[in-house]
Amino acid sequence: MQQLRSDWLTMRGVADQSRLHSPAGLDIGASSPAEVAVSVIAEALAVRSGRAGGSLGQGNA
Repeated sequence: MQQLRSDWLTMRGVADQSRLHSPAGLDIGASSPAEVAVSVIAEALAVRSGRAGGSLGQGNA
């Protein structure tokens, strides 16, 4: 799927695809469309702030 997406973008003149993330989203075990949307937005926010998007739980500080 990623290769098809890349080919589609290339055919439409998108040369620099280095900032694309595929597959998109953080691995949060999402299964419903709403959960998948949350995982994609979470990744976008993490990338924007230069963070890895890991857990905030104890032992990960």
